[in-house]
Amino acid sequence: MSDSYSSQELHTRILKLTIALYRVTDILPDQEPIKWMMRKKAMEALTLFTEDSPALFLALRMKKREEFAITIHHL
Repeated sequence: MSDSYSSQELHTRILKLTIALYRVTDILPDQEPIKWMMRKKAMEALTLFTEDSPALFLALRMKKREEFAITIHHL
């Protein structure tokens, strides 16, 4: 499998992971903080890696992507 993905492939993969995470966290009680933390991080990933934004925001998005990757690595 290739290490690089097209934008559409990346969007599809992250969307599928986000949907799966929502399904899995449905079994957790609403009072469980980890349920909402995991969902928030999933939505951040979906937004960071799939939104089309002007080139002006490219550097900021790249920095956030790097920070997100570091966060995920430490989970």
